[in-house]
Amino acid sequence: ADALQDIHYPKTCGFNCLVIDFVDSTQAYYHFRWKGSMYQPIVDGKIHPAAFEEKSSHRFDNTAKFADFLTEDDFGFHHPRKGPLKLADFFTYPPLNVSDPQSRSITVIPGPAVAKFLYGESCVHIYGQERAGKTALLKTLYADFLKTTARVPIYIHGSDLTSGPGNPLFKLIDSTVRAQYGDASVQPYRQLSLDKRVVMIDDFHESQLKGSVKAQIIVELKQHFSLVLLASRELLEVAGYGAEVTNSYSLVSHFISIKELPPSCRADIVGKWLQLGNQQGISDKSLARESQREQTFLSDIIRRRALPSLPYLVVGVLQIRQNKQSDPVDPGSFGFLFQRLVIDALSMTQSTKPHIDRKDGILRRFAYSLFENRNEGASKADFDKAVASYARDIKIRVEGDAIYADLLAANVLKDVDGIITFRHPYFYYYFVARQLLDAVDGEDPAEARKIL
Repeated sequence: ADALQDIHYPKTCGFNCLVIDFVDSTQAYYHFRWKGSMYQPIVDGKIHPAAFEEKSSHRFDNTAKFADFLTEDDFGFHHPRKGPLKLADFFTYPPLNVSDPQSRSITVIPGPAVAKFLYGESCVHIYGQERAGKTALLKTLYADFLKTTARVPIYIHGSDLTSGPGNPLFKLIDSTVRAQYGDASVQPYRQLSLDKRVVMIDDFHESQLKGSVKAQIIVELKQHFSLVLLASRELLEVAGYGAEVTNSYSLVSHFISIKELPPSCRADIVGKWLQLGNQQGISDKSLARESQREQTFLSDIIRRRALPSLPYLVVGVLQIRQNKQSDPVDPGSFGFLFQRLVIDALSMTQSTKPHIDRKDGILRRFAYSLFENRNEGASKADFDKAVASYARDIKIRVEGDAIYADLLAANVLKDVDGIITFRHPYFYYYFVARQLLDAVDGEDPAEARKIL
């Protein structure tokens, strides 16, 4: 390397110079070397843009509980090589249909350009059919904001919007920051400039407030956040804002619908799936052949059965096929797909036998007890009661602790500070439905229908 000054080897005397302009956010690199009687640039620096903003993740760290929420998927997908999957293992940005409220023109934003497009918006309403991937999109955007920008997002569920603007809304924001970043982050978050704050409201349709109150909340949020992202199941909710209010305040810059995945996005998911846990040195040609085979199968069932090309369908079918399961039932229905996901999870065991039927019977009773008592979680003693109820009904001895350990390891249940809950909401729905179905077919069907 060049030395700054060496009288014996003048040709190797040199140094580097980096010029940084913090005002214009640019940088330029020069390399000087000794020529004759002075140092002259042999690399004459060109000016390049530079980003000097500190990433938000350097200042705001998510709490462990919320970080777990951001990374997990709602379906409990399981890969034969990697095991339980995280959302990032298979997520790919879907294409969006973007409509302008003023001109009513529609623009398609391809998946790779989605994040950049949304970064530049001020207030958008995202909608799509159930399981289209709205929550997954918000979770991924949340994580990307923290990792790649200086903006700090917060995530609010629509059901938590129970009061209008003003102090109740600010208290909700403070409690949200506290839950997602910790107690010490509330004051620093308040001190952030508007351009550094982002708010996401998921399942906006679940708020029971009147449309006019929701419009007032949006107006209030836009005064304190540079980006407001709303997500709901249907665009019909927008009618509740009131046409006059919407037009006078220009509430939403764009309405966005999540499109079904095109073949290119399905190919991305298939590629991610096949690469997971690939430690066997499979050749690129073999991967390409397997990828093409899976894509052809997916395209075929989507076309033949008129099924939606949605992420859960793609990953669910891949899981079933990778587990080498053959079943004459249509693999495209959501009910069948989810039943296979549940069976896969219950098949995981740390002992010699999975005891799927026993786990199913215990979980049905445990889920139904939560449903009856309107609880989200229960204690280990409550779980043991479900075990005892099953053992009494079937008249067999059950190793409850071994089954409990299996269910925790398979990510069916989770234990947080002694409170046991279902890790994925659809597992809870599934087992409650199973118990209700048994009751409808049981000794007192009238009472079961009354409960329904």
